[in-house]
Amino acid sequence: MNTRESKRFGIAFDLEGPVVNVESIHHRAHYEVASHVGLKLDFDSALAQLPHFIGGPDLAVALEIYNLSNKNLTPEQIEQLKQKLYDELLQTTEITPREGFLKFFDKLRVLGIPTAIGSSTPNGRALVLLERSGVAAIIDRNRIVLQEDVSQEKPHPDVYLETARRMAVAPQNQIVFDDSSRGIKSAHSAGSLPIGLVTFDKEEIIKNLKAAGALIVYKSWEEIKIDEIFGLV
Repeated sequence: MNTRESKRFGIAFDLEGPVVNVESIHHRAHYEVASHVGLKLDFDSALAQLPHFIGGPDLAVALEIYNLSNKNLTPEQIEQLKQKLYDELLQTTEITPREGFLKFFDKLRVLGIPTAIGSSTPNGRALVLLERSGVAAIIDRNRIVLQEDVSQEKPHPDVYLETARRMAVAPQNQIVFDDSSRGIKSAHSAGSLPIGLVTFDKEEIIKNLKAAGALIVYKSWEEIKIDEIFGLV
């Protein structure tokens, strides 16, 4: 692959998971709110019982917790409490880019490949993650697409259609890294090339990403070779 050829393409990243891994904080908040409604959860039981546990959205997870709970909180109250707990946990947690991301990003920058972020995270929370991780300093703000920037969230194609538009590339020339089935479906629906990047090395998660349309699934940034991903095009 030469640089001139690569400029025909763009790469979009989901924020939470591939760029900044705060999934364990979300999960801790889900476990704690579940305990408030008489439900004991850990990673394996949540993965088995909550279909939206990986990738959300939070209201869907809240509804799934509600269905298993003692019903002393509504799904909306469960979601609100989860968000409160998550925000509290986030304040005391160091936020850094996912290991290997900056090195991979630098390679793309040297090659002149445009990049974008496409996320269903609300603007306020996303900016906290971007600023505290330092990622805000390396990516053009105009190429960051968040929840408020589109009319329909993932798995609808809007997010990744918008990242392609902002990078001035055709959607079919956009490679997308996402860690959830919703995100993979969103990229696939946009006509882009979905690549899974799991945050948890679980066979069930990998299988779900492939079923959603991921062309390939990686476990870390370190194992990804740029020539290999462009070979999927």
